[in-house]
Amino acid sequence: MLPSPAHAAPRRVPINGAGSTWTANLIDKWRRELVQRQIYLNYNPTGSADGRQQFTMGTVDFAVTEVPYGLDGDPPPVRQFTYLPLAAGGLAFAYNLRADGRQITNLRLSGDVIFKIFTRSITRWDDPLIKADNPGIVLPAKNILSVVRQDSAGTTLQLTRWMSTRYPDEWNAYCGTPPCGATPLFPANGHVLQQGSLGVTGYVQQASADGAITYVENAYAIGARLPVAKVLNEAGYYVSPTANAVAVALSAAEVVDNPADPATLDRVFTNPDPRAYPLSGYSYLVAPTAIERGLDIDKGYTLAESASYAVCEGQQSADVLGYAPLPINLVRTAFDQIRRIPGAEVPADPIAGCANPTFAPDGTNTLLETAPQPAECDNRASGQQCAGSTIASGIDLTVSATQINPGDPLTLTASVRPFGVTGTVAFLRGPDATAVGSVEAIGGTLAQLTTHTLPPGSYELTARFDPTDPSLYASSVSLPVRITVGGTPGDGRQVEISAEVAPGAFSLAVASPTANLGGGVVGGSAAGPLPAATVVDLRGTNGGWDLTAQVEDFTNGVATIPGAQLGWTPSASKVSGSGAVLPGFPVVPGTVVGGLADGVTLCSAPPAGSAGTFVCGADLRLDVPDTAAPGDYAATLTLTLA
Repeated sequence: MLPSPAHAAPRRVPINGAGSTWTANLIDKWRRELVQRQIYLNYNPTGSADGRQQFTMGTVDFAVTEVPYGLDGDPPPVRQFTYLPLAAGGLAFAYNLRADGRQITNLRLSGDVIFKIFTRSITRWDDPLIKADNPGIVLPAKNILSVVRQDSAGTTLQLTRWMSTRYPDEWNAYCGTPPCGATPLFPANGHVLQQGSLGVTGYVQQASADGAITYVENAYAIGARLPVAKVLNEAGYYVSPTANAVAVALSAAEVVDNPADPATLDRVFTNPDPRAYPLSGYSYLVAPTAIERGLDIDKGYTLAESASYAVCEGQQSADVLGYAPLPINLVRTAFDQIRRIPGAEVPADPIAGCANPTFAPDGTNTLLETAPQPAECDNRASGQQCAGSTIASGIDLTVSATQINPGDPLTLTASVRPFGVTGTVAFLRGPDATAVGSVEAIGGTLAQLTTHTLPPGSYELTARFDPTDPSLYASSVSLPVRITVGGTPGDGRQVEISAEVAPGAFSLAVASPTANLGGGVVGGSAAGPLPAATVVDLRGTNGGWDLTAQVEDFTNGVATIPGAQLGWTPSASKVSGSGAVLPGFPVVPGTVVGGLADGVTLCSAPPAGSAGTFVCGADLRLDVPDTAAPGDYAATLTLTLA
C-alpha cells in the first residue's frame, strides 16, 4: 500500500474582511497587534450590511456584523458559514439636557421610561415617571427630542429586540404592523431622524439640541463626550454601560444554533445581578466553514488564529476603547465556532491558554468575583441619587522609549481630554497597577513624570486620570504601553560580527537611508517623501507579501513628538513581472496611540499575484503639536518585508 501524501503545514497569509463600523476601532487595534505575530489582517469598515454582502459574494474572507442575515432583508449566503461572538458593548442612551444653565450629567431612566420616550408616550422631561427615576434632580419643563437612526442599524436591532421582548403588546401597537419583533429599521413616528452613529451623536451634541436623547454604541458616546443615562436593572439598581456592567450582563447570554438570529438575550435583559447593564449585546464575526469562494486552508488557518487572539488577549484593552470584554460563556461559544473554520488549529482546552481578562486560566470566572457592586445611592429603593458624572474623560500615554537599561531615565507623558480639565494623574505598571512615582496634578492637558527606578522585565504601563470635580467628568484609564527594561550587562566581552549578504530572490532595497521633512512649524506640519522602497519577489511560490512600517517617537535629544503624529499617503507601482501591488491605507497624523507608531502596511501583494519587482513610497506629513519645543527632530522608521 502506498503511503498517504504529505501535506504542507498551513501558513499565515494576508486575509481581508469588511463590515461593522462600530467594531472597527477594536479590530484596528487587533490588526496592529497581529502584525507583531506576522499576521496581516486588512479590514474595511463599510458597514454591517455591506460586509455581509461582500462575504456572500466571496470578495472578503470574513465579515463583522451586529445584524444577522435575514433581519435586514438579505438572505443567508449559499456559502457555508457560522457566527462567533467578537466584541461586546452596551447600548447607551446619550443625552443633552440642561437645567438652570447647568448640564445634567447623572440622569437615570427605568425601562418603562425608555420605552415610552422612544414610542412617544412620554414627550416632556418633567414627566412624573422621569421625576420618579431622578429624586435628586430638578428636571426642566422641556420637550424631549428623541433621535433615532434613519438607516438600518445594529443599535436599532438591539433596542427593538429589547422592546419587543420586554413590551411585546405595546411595541406591536406602536409600530403598526404587528408582530413587529426586532428590526434594524426604526419606525420613524415623530422622532428626529439621523444617519449613522456619528449622525445621531452629532445631532445631540449641538447646543441647539438641548433636550435631545438618542441610543448609540457606548464607544460613540464616550468619543462625543456625552453623558449617558443609568438604566434600571432587574435588581433595582441604576447602572451605566461600563465594561464590567456589560460583561456581567452577558454572562447570562445564550447562543442558539439559528443562522437567522444566533443570539438569545432574554436572560441578559433580566439578569438579576445588581451589577448588570440590561441593554448589553455583541457583534459577530461571520466566518466561512467550507473551502469555497476563494477560501483555502492557509486563509482559514490565519482567520482562526486571528479570531482566537481577538477573543482572548485582544479583549484586554476593550474597555479603554469603549467596549466590554467577552465573558467566558461567549468565549467558549466562540471557540466552538472557530473549530469549524477550515485549517483551524484549536487546543482541546482553549480556555487554559486564553488571556481574556474576565476569567483565570483554570476557567474561574473572576469577572463575577471582582466586578464592583453599584453604589447604594443608585438603589431605587434608597430614594437617593448619586451625583457623579457619566461623561467620559480621556487620557493617552506616551513614553520616551520602549526599551531601556535598568537605572536609565524614562519619561512618561499623559495627555488628558478635554483641554482644561483639572484633576490628578497616576502612572501605573503591571496587572496589579503598581504606582510609578507620585500622583501628578494636572490643570491643562499634560502631566509628566521621569523615573529611574523601573525594575527589569517586560510589562505594560498605563495612566489613570481622576477629575477634581466628578460631577463634570468620570475617571479614565489610558491604553497600555508595553516597555522592556533589559537585564544588567555581565562581565563578558562583546564581539562584533559582520557579514555581507547579497539580495536574494525575495528582497527589499530602500533608495535612501534618510527622509527630510520640510516646512515644519510649531502647531503646523512638516512634509516630504518617503524614499522609494523596491521589493523583488522571484521565489516562484507567488505566495504574497506585506511591507509594513513602524516609527519611533521623534526626539531632538531633549523633547519628543509622538511617532503617531506622523501620517502618510502610500503609493505603489509595478516595475516588471506578472504580479500586482496594492498601496496601504492612508494614515491621518495626530492619533496619540496608533497609526505609524504601532505599525501599518505600506504596500502588499496578494497570494497568486506577487511575482515581480515593485516600488512603494509615501507622502509623509508630521503634525507638530502646539506644545512642541522648536528644534531639529529625528525618528527611526523600520520597514519590514514578510
